[in-house]
Amino acid sequence: MAAALLALAFMSASAAAGAVASSLDMAMVCSPDLKLNPLTCVERDPQSIMGLVYEPLISLDDNRAPQPMLAESWVEIGSGIWEFTLREGVMFHNGKEMTSRDVVATLNAINELAADGQGMYIQTARTLSDWEAKSEYVVRVKARQPGYMTLYAMAFPILSEGETLPDCPPGTGPFQIDFYQPGSQLLLVANQRWWQRATSIRSVTAHWYGTDADALTAFQLEQVDALMTRSLQATRYKGVVGSAVTSLDYATRQLEVVLYNNSASILKQAETRQALSLAIDRGRLAQIIYQNMVSLTDSIAMPRSNLYNSDMRSIAYNPEAANRMLDALGYSSRNENGFRADAEGNELTLRLFYYDEQGSSLRHDAAFQIKDMLAQVGVNAKITYYLFDNGKAKLASGDFDLFLCAINFGVVPDPTFMLSTSSDSNYARYRGKDIGELLKSLTRAPDEAAFREAWYSVQAMMANDMPLLPLYWRNGILLTRGVYLNARNLREYEVLRSLAESNR
Repeated sequence: MAAALLALAFMSASAAAGAVASSLDMAMVCSPDLKLNPLTCVERDPQSIMGLVYEPLISLDDNRAPQPMLAESWVEIGSGIWEFTLREGVMFHNGKEMTSRDVVATLNAINELAADGQGMYIQTARTLSDWEAKSEYVVRVKARQPGYMTLYAMAFPILSEGETLPDCPPGTGPFQIDFYQPGSQLLLVANQRWWQRATSIRSVTAHWYGTDADALTAFQLEQVDALMTRSLQATRYKGVVGSAVTSLDYATRQLEVVLYNNSASILKQAETRQALSLAIDRGRLAQIIYQNMVSLTDSIAMPRSNLYNSDMRSIAYNPEAANRMLDALGYSSRNENGFRADAEGNELTLRLFYYDEQGSSLRHDAAFQIKDMLAQVGVNAKITYYLFDNGKAKLASGDFDLFLCAINFGVVPDPTFMLSTSSDSNYARYRGKDIGELLKSLTRAPDEAAFREAWYSVQAMMANDMPLLPLYWRNGILLTRGVYLNARNLREYEVLRSLAESNR
């Protein structure tokens, strides 16, 4: 993960003989006045590029399991109290050696930002309650809850003491910032003091673009060598590997769902929610709306993760089974419009709400497909569109039946925010009788095996209770004009850091 562009084996048009290119031009889509700091920036492209400059205490491997990075080891010495031993001899780009004081300073900055609801690492501030430097190379932290989950909260970049919040602070990674002009260009050059093996790429230039469309046009015109995008226009390259253009999928943290209002009288029974789930063809949505630029899922567990239980009961599209279940629930008659009604003649009508991301109509198109699918089993879905802020207020009000929306997860794999009965973000109003104990066992799991088992139990309960229908995880596409060697599991915000090293 820390190897960053060591991972890249770019073959430029001039490198026909097989030599690895020494420089790379990338597209970077972001705000024109972006302040470049890994703690404050929440935009995708800059975060991925900054992964070449800044390194965390702990990285996540291909299965999203914690692994040593700037911390070479750790131990839990008490209930929720952990000590992390730092690597010695790691130098910042300003020539100063990294010590525990830098870790403490970085955590102080994260906490300061989180107090105002800002920054990329709010989850870290919410997970930890205290931290201190015990010695030059040992940091002690105290978590609010004991357990293995604390390690995920330590996957934040370490900045130099006294330089944690300004623009372009020094890092420890394989590249350092040489020049940054907001709205124009970012130049990275190879870090000669890097603690790992030096990269064969000597410089990376990120060119600013205002939109995905502009960046994709620049790639097509060969003005840049690489592009990270979630634009469906990039699917024209999908599946291409080893030619003039290489296309690689990467996973995002965005899960698209149909949220059921579990407190609505018509949806209180799990069997009703199960029947509706069986009537929705997720594969068709993925194909015709997203052009398969998604990963289908039965679970809220991250794809390609050691927390995902592949043996869990799947939610297969089965309208015949949906019809049988709805009949058994008392909606066996049909009115003149072909919609189901109960014994008193009340039509089975559900309010389906959605919001779209700016400049996108994907969720709009998916909502109308879902409306048609539900109509096939006699359910009348009435659609209403909301702007994002209004949609969020509607979710919070609980005045809906179905809501097509996205859930964005952080680096800490903790679903408590969306499932706990006491959470303001439990928009589904889920009240599973055992969910509190399951979440407690998850947050307090002492090791990787217990943490995975707790996650499996949460998934099993959700598959049975069906408080929401997971549809698919959004994917992105990394386009390069050339070939990557040994490319691994690519992830949003770490698209470049997750690649295998080109010169090892």
